[in-house]
Amino acid sequence: LDFIVNDYSKLPLFIEADEQRLRQVLFNLLGNALKFTHQGAIELRCNYQKSQLVFEVIDTGIGIKKRDLKLIFKAFEQIKSSSDFRQGTGLGLTISQKLVTLMGGKMSVESELGEGTHFRLQLYAAAAKNGTNILINSENENYVLCDEFNGKLKILIVDDIRENRSLLVQIVETFGFITLEADNGESALALLQEQSVDLILMDIQMPKMNGYEATRKIKADAALRATPVVLVSAHVFEDERAKALECGAENFIEKPVKEDLLVKELETLLEVKFISQKPTVEIETTDKESVISQEDREKIIAAANALDANTIEEILNNYRKSDPQSVKIILDHINSFQFTKIIDFLS
Repeated sequence: LDFIVNDYSKLPLFIEADEQRLRQVLFNLLGNALKFTHQGAIELRCNYQKSQLVFEVIDTGIGIKKRDLKLIFKAFEQIKSSSDFRQGTGLGLTISQKLVTLMGGKMSVESELGEGTHFRLQLYAAAAKNGTNILINSENENYVLCDEFNGKLKILIVDDIRENRSLLVQIVETFGFITLEADNGESALALLQEQSVDLILMDIQMPKMNGYEATRKIKADAALRATPVVLVSAHVFEDERAKALECGAENFIEKPVKEDLLVKELETLLEVKFISQKPTVEIETTDKESVISQEDREKIIAAANALDANTIEEILNNYRKSDPQSVKIILDHINSFQFTKIIDFLS
């Protein structure tokens, strides 16, 4: 059995997409191809044009009857083909199609009995400048401004990548700040001529006018120079920090932005106080410790990542009498397509 991957050298290095969902869908399609292809080849194609990402999984396996193609994306359908029984395929494909739809894409299938199957997945995915996340959330605490500051201070967020701005806007507004946005240094300066802000968070690498130049102009303006500027960059070289301070910025923080460090910076520069809140997390438990072995836990987690309900159910059959509570919880998650919750429950 050969596995073929097309030339991917012309693909963008990074895209803006839901990594977890896309991985689960591809695992499911490739897993099905491996399960039902006994000889020949499995081919994975990937093409990208005009922000459209297309994956194709093509196999020379047992194929699907024409009349069964209409059922292939329906929940819990089990399709018999030749002497093989395509167990678990229907549920996994139902979930895959739902995930693709949630990502704004579409999935289709063509097949010939005895010849093989061709799945095609298409979705919009803009090319990204880099693969660096803009923000790391604090796992242990949530922060919010004290009442005397909440909703009263403005922060200007400057970044040419809309998604980066949106993420910072979301977290800063959650803190209790009012936010304004600009997509480069020039537009930031124009906005500052019209209204004042209390602090500026500005990316360094931007078109038209980068963060260094914009900061110099802000600090050269008598009406603006008192406004604190914090430059943000994925580059962590010491000279970047030195350049930031040389051009007049109050400080430099690196991407991905750590929430607790951002809070400390805002407290220092704006002389504000935050309230730290511990998030409440609902954890599913059973009345007694689960007896599912570590080996089977790992198998179930691997199957959940591949949306393979059938394998999970086969393993659970061994625990229906000894651990009915855990079995019920996991089966309920399968029935509601919540495979991530299965992973959380067993981890």
